[in-house]
Amino acid sequence: MNIEHINTQYEQMVYVSALPHTSVFTSITFYGFFILLLSICCLKTMADLMDTRTKGKHLSASDLKLIIQLYVVGSLFISFTGAWGASSIMAFTTDYLRLYEQAENRQQQLVHWKQEYAEPYLQKLPESNYHVLQIENQGPALPDQSFPLQIIYEKDGRAVSDNDHYTVLIDLPAGSKPLLTTVHLDHGLGPVQASPDKGFEYEPGEYHKALHLPSGYTFKSNAE
Repeated sequence: MNIEHINTQYEQMVYVSALPHTSVFTSITFYGFFILLLSICCLKTMADLMDTRTKGKHLSASDLKLIIQLYVVGSLFISFTGAWGASSIMAFTTDYLRLYEQAENRQQQLVHWKQEYAEPYLQKLPESNYHVLQIENQGPALPDQSFPLQIIYEKDGRAVSDNDHYTVLIDLPAGSKPLLTTVHLDHGLGPVQASPDKGFEYEPGEYHKALHLPSGYTFKSNAE
């Protein structure tokens, strides 16, 4: 399983499920405004014609016919407006439910992609070990039992500071020095094409960070 295959699976499973769809509400609104504008133009034309023909004289039979036609058109216009309003509400509801289902589907596909492709790939990467020089607790443990820590560790002969969430394991003999283990990802996994401010679901960098401590070890808190 290589990176190209993993990213292809991401595009097929996650990215495609997030593609935009044609909005029913937008379509109905567009056609509704078009018909509404056309109806208003017709009503104005008939009203102007009636005003011209009735000004200064009694209503004739043709004038009465015109008024009846105006009434019929106005009634149809009111009926159409009500129907259009109801259709718009239904279309908006349909669009909202579709977007909600789409977001739920994308999240499920994303979780599946991570479990089936991304995480197994990360687990197969070579693990690196670093001697920890200083540990400072930044807060309480999270629900996943990781800890927010600020760590200074030695890498390639220099001290590196890192502030992140770490899995803490008490698995070293007493008196041993703390050890940091990570895996390094050289290339991003999961290209997020739909988001301009995010390149990958997994950006290049360090993952599976675990802090190994000796039994009885205590590290200082930032409150100290």
